[in-house]
Amino acid sequence: MDAYYRDRVFLFLIALGNEGVDSTINAAQNKMGNSVVGKQVKDFGTQQFLDSIPICVERLDDLVDIVEAPLMKKLDAQGFECYIIADGMSSVLKKTHGIKTEVAKQSLVEQV
Repeated sequence: MDAYYRDRVFLFLIALGNEGVDSTINAAQNKMGNSVVGKQVKDFGTQQFLDSIPICVERLDDLVDIVEAPLMKKLDAQGFECYIIADGMSSVLKKTHGIKTEVAKQSLVEQV
């Protein structure tokens, strides 16, 4: 990867949420895109899941001292966006010009 891009990307092996807690991430078998923090959310009744993996959940506001907050954010959090935006990034939102998010209705409904 070109240094221009590499120096702008930060990888954190955490989940974003509304509080700093230990949780799990649950990934559907044969569909890693269905990965939900804290519970299993099935796309269909017989869907199978891999073993839960421990993960640390942090508020984005608690990480902004580590990196400069970008003006535009893209969130894809399988229905967890409402927690991240409402209680996890109020300071970051003050510096944000826009947020792009994908909403998976089933995941959102199961987590509210």
